[in-house]
Amino acid sequence: MLKKILSLDKCAACRNCCVFHEESRWETPIVSKEKAIAIKKALKREDCVQPFEKSFVLSSVKREIELNEGMELYKCAALDEEHGCMLSSEEKPFDCSLWPVRVMKKNNKVFIMLAEGCHTVDNTFVEKVNKLLLEGLKERIIEEINKNPDIVKPYSDNYIELCDITGEL
Repeated sequence: MLKKILSLDKCAACRNCCVFHEESRWETPIVSKEKAIAIKKALKREDCVQPFEKSFVLSSVKREIELNEGMELYKCAALDEEHGCMLSSEEKPFDCSLWPVRVMKKNNKVFIMLAEGCHTVDNTFVEKVNKLLLEGLKERIIEEINKNPDIVKPYSDNYIELCDITGEL
């Protein structure tokens, strides 16, 4: 979804969005029942998604590789450490196709946010995302939230607030 402004090489080398510290496992992608079925079929594993609220969440598994000594890291069940994501663009969760953009809720308000932890995020990237939002990305996000409200994550201060979409939902 953000391919126009993201470097695929940079993303492939980083994989920050597919690996989680224990305290950031809340960011694991949320998917609909239909998408969960497609992902189970693609990965040939029943345990790759788990029920969550009215939806499903991709499982995260303890990573064998640790970047920081003593820090447990988890990876998305769809991540192959050598080849990247094993899901096709049709199977990929909306959360993944939107990264480093997130939708978050704070005090009954819903915001489109941008992850500061993504290595591609700088001042020019913020401008590029804002331009995409004006060119239809915001409407696409709202459409997806209306289909699956569970994709709205809890608010985090580690994100840059781009816009309040509360009134548009």
